[in-house]
This record gives sequence, structure tokens and C-alpha cells, in this order.
Amino acid sequence: MGTFLQRFSLSNNLQAFQDTVKRFPLCAICCVFAFIFAFLEIHDVSFVKEETLGRLILTFALGFFWFGFMQILSESKKINSVKHIALALVGFVPLLFITFGSTDEFFRLFFIVPALMLLIMVAPYIKLWSSDESFWVFNRHVWFGVAVAYVASMLLAGGASAALAAIKYLFDVKVPHEFFGDIFAFCGFIVGPIYALSFVPSKFEFKDTECHTPPQVNFIVNWIFAPLVITYMAILYAYFIKIGVNWEIPKGQLSYMIVGFLGAGLATYMVAWPLHGKGGKALSLITKYFFPAMIIPVVMQAVSIGMRIEQYGFTEKRYAVAMAVIWFGFIAGGFLLKKLQLKHIPLSLAVLLLLASVGPWSARDVSEASQVGRLESVLEEHGLLVDGQIVGVEKDSKLSRDIQVNISGIADYVFAHKHEFYGYEDKYEFFKVLNFNHISKWARKVGAVDGDTGNFNFHFNRIKNETALDMRNTDFYLPHLYFHSSKTDVTFKLYGDKDIVFSPTSDNKIIARIGGGSEITIDFNGVVKRLIKNSISVDMEREPVIVMGKSGRYEVIMSAYNISGKVVDDKPEITSIAASVFIKLR
Repeated sequence: MGTFLQRFSLSNNLQAFQDTVKRFPLCAICCVFAFIFAFLEIHDVSFVKEETLGRLILTFALGFFWFGFMQILSESKKINSVKHIALALVGFVPLLFITFGSTDEFFRLFFIVPALMLLIMVAPYIKLWSSDESFWVFNRHVWFGVAVAYVASMLLAGGASAALAAIKYLFDVKVPHEFFGDIFAFCGFIVGPIYALSFVPSKFEFKDTECHTPPQVNFIVNWIFAPLVITYMAILYAYFIKIGVNWEIPKGQLSYMIVGFLGAGLATYMVAWPLHGKGGKALSLITKYFFPAMIIPVVMQAVSIGMRIEQYGFTEKRYAVAMAVIWFGFIAGGFLLKKLQLKHIPLSLAVLLLLASVGPWSARDVSEASQVGRLESVLEEHGLLVDGQIVGVEKDSKLSRDIQVNISGIADYVFAHKHEFYGYEDKYEFFKVLNFNHISKWARKVGAVDGDTGNFNFHFNRIKNETALDMRNTDFYLPHLYFHSSKTDVTFKLYGDKDIVFSPTSDNKIIARIGGGSEITIDFNGVVKRLIKNSISVDMEREPVIVMGKSGRYEVIMSAYNISGKVVDDKPEITSIAASVFIKLR
């Protein structure tokens, strides 16, 4: 017990912190700079753009992982400090490209961050041979350190924030809210990462006797992970049998399920390495039969994702699934042939993730080429792209709905990912030139045209469109009126002893009654029909929907910025409306 307390004593921790900074100086510098830029963003410093600060934080976060990998690699290879720093800085340059290359590079982080973390796992063992036991013990120390460090740092952040909040409440001291962000940033960017590095072993070869799992891990692996993996595999094989019997096409989500199930199986196999041959029946089955059992799921995954790519082209998600097929196939074949070691599981995945991050073979570039090529092909096929120019649909020409749906779907991807297409960077201008309405994702899913069963949704973002409300010649203004299908009347005090009561009806109308007098009807049926017919998307409308009604000496004008509803039995039904209301005295 005394040894355990010594390990976590304050003086020992401070010394370990100092030793870690000396051992990983470049990582420590990245932590400090990441915290500084996070501090500037929290305090909304005006001389630096928020986007720039975000990119700088990401740059140094990536640098932390990269320099950590290079330090461990240099120690294991006994590379001198000058050469190590030179190689580390040269390798840091591509990370700057990833974070500052263009406006839509952030998705690359989904590939590069796990790749760098996996490289740290294998850094001391990138050579022809190393023992699986040493690899496992090294990573046991590393990941245990990561868990302890971040639990400790978040407890510190939470405790310090609670203390600050108590001072604010008990002594009525004005504490800026930014201080709480500073505490979490300091713990998240400096305390946690550097403390985690303190657990990285300074030696990389371990004896077989050091390769063992704690009893708690033994229990979790044998009685939770292993039985779940076997259950998942049984479910998959039952579905494969169903496919064979019914000769049906695999479902679109099958690929993602296989990735999850096989990934869980590989993680269990690695975590349970010291227990191989010593565990329970479920774990023994995984040890003996997991890699042969991978073959059929990998083949089915390849068929499933291949069909989707052939139909709809590459996207980043499909690219990731295709990459998983290659990885799982490599791992299964390599272990069946007994040509691979434990380290090759994370190492091979790290290489694939790095390849997916940058270059013409990256997920972004492959997906862009695929989707832009699809859009070019469909436009050329129907005479909408001629000699490098976008051509609009002629008035007397009929372009089928299926073609419009196809063009709308591909265009959504191309413009959402900020890919320029023949000089167009804006979906609005693109469809204006094509001379037909964009079909929204809601309408594409349900096929809603002129009353088909489905949903409709309209939203006008007043802030995004920077549109001022015209209040000239208006006597009364209600900034926000909201109705839902479950809500009944809404009442506002108007003037004097007069109230205005809004009552929604079942036939898409709103009845306004002022001071208990005559009724004013605001009819939304025409608007709903237009939304469904034109398949207006949530972000395609540049002006709010205006509907008005008159009666006696009052005129009520509704400027709706959100309308949602459904179509049931060919009848559209509004489920919610949000609007601003103007009332005029006539």
C-alpha cells in the first residue's frame, strides 16, 4: 500500500512531470501552444480569427502525437538528438498542410489522428522482429497511463471549477465564465497529455513473466467481451445464411455492422493476448477460430460496399469501409498463414489511415473525383453539360423526376464538400442555371410530389441570410409565434383590454381573433402545396414565407421561417409553424 501511495504522491508526480517534459520537450511545447491558442479563443481575442485559432490548436494537437511517436522511435533506434529533431520537424510540415491546406480539410483528422495514435503503439517495434509480449506490455503501460491521466486531469478540472463556483456563490465574487474554460483547457491540453506521457516506458523489451493481465481485465475479457464477440459473429453468420437461402441483396448498413463486429473481435484478441490458451471457452474459441471466421464477413463486406460504390460512387464513408475490407483481408490472411505478429494489426491500419489522409489516393480526393465524375456523366447524358458549359433545361423538355433526384443528390455532396464544379461553388446558382428546382433530401427519401406520402420541411435562417424584417407601416409586431400539432390556442396581449388569440385548424389554417371580434383566416394550404410540389430543401429558400389575412379593420401578416409537416393519404398536414407576426390597423 505504501508503494502505491508513493507512486501517486505529490512530490513524485511533480518530479515525474518535470522528467517527462525533459524527455518529450517537443510534445510539451505543442501542449503549451495548444493551450495558449485555446486560451485566446476562449477569451475571444479579436486580432486573430476564430477559424485560424482552431487550426492552430489542431496543428499542435497533431504535433503532440507526431513528436511523441518520433521521440519513442528515436529512443528505440538510438538516433542522436540533432537528427531526431531534424526528422521530427520535417515530418511536422505535412501536418501543417492538413490543417491549413484548404477550408474543408478538417475531415482528414478522422484518419490522421488515429493513425498517429496507432504509430505511438508500434513506435519501438518498427523493425523486422520483436516479441509480441514486449509489444503488449509496452501498450499496457501506455494505455493505462492515458486512462489514469485523463481521469485525473478531468477530476482536477471539475474540482477546481467547483471550488471557483463555490467562491462565486458564497462570497458574491464576480468570476468571468471564461475562467472555467481556462481551467478545462489547461487540464486538457497540458496536465492530461504530459501526465499521460509520464507512463510511457523508457525500456521497450520486457520478459515473458511481465506479460499478464490484471484480474479485473481477465474477468471482463472472458465473461463480457469474448461472449459478445461470439454472439455478434453468430448473428452475422445467421444473416449470411439468410442471404444464401433467399438470394437477396445485402442491406446497405451491413458493411458498417461488419466493421464494428470485426473491429471488436480484433480488439478483444489483442487485449486478451496474455490469456491465449489460459482463458475460458469463449476466449479459446476466439483464439482458435476468429481469423478463419473473418473470411466470409470480409467477402460479404466487399460485395456489399462494392455494390454501393458501383451504384453511387465513392464517398468518405464508403472509402473508409473499402479500406476496412483491405485491412481485415490482410489481417485474416496474414494470421492464417502465421506471417504476422501482434504489432502488425495497428501498424497496417496506421499505414492505411495515413494513405487515406493526403495525396491523390486520399479519401477526399478519391471521393471528389468519383462524385464530380458522376455529376459530369449524368449532365452530359441528358444534354445539360455541353462543351464544358452548364446548359439549362428547355421549357418544353421534360426531365424525369428520377434524373432530377439523381442530380440533386450528387450536387448536394459536391457543393457541401466545397468542391468547385465548372465555376460554380454555390448550389443555388447551379440549379438556377439548370432551370429546375433542387429536390431536397426529405423529398428524395419519400418521393413527395403533389401529395405523395412523406414529409415536408421548410426553414429560413434569418441570421445566415442576414435579412432584416420590414416593420414599416406596422402597428404591432410579435417576434415569435410557434404552433405544434399538440398545441391549442396561443394568446398575446395586444393593447388595452384586447387580446389576440391564434387557433390552428386541422386543414392547415390559423384563425386569429382580436378582442373576441371577427375572425381573420391565415391559409397555409397554398404554401404547403408549393413546398411539396417544388420539393424545397431546408436551405434552398432565400426568403421567408409570407401569408396574410384580412377582416374588418385588421390585417394579420405572418412571416414564417419554419414549417414542418407530413403527407398522409394524399393529404398534407402541418405539424409545426414558427413565424413572426405583423398586425396592421386598416
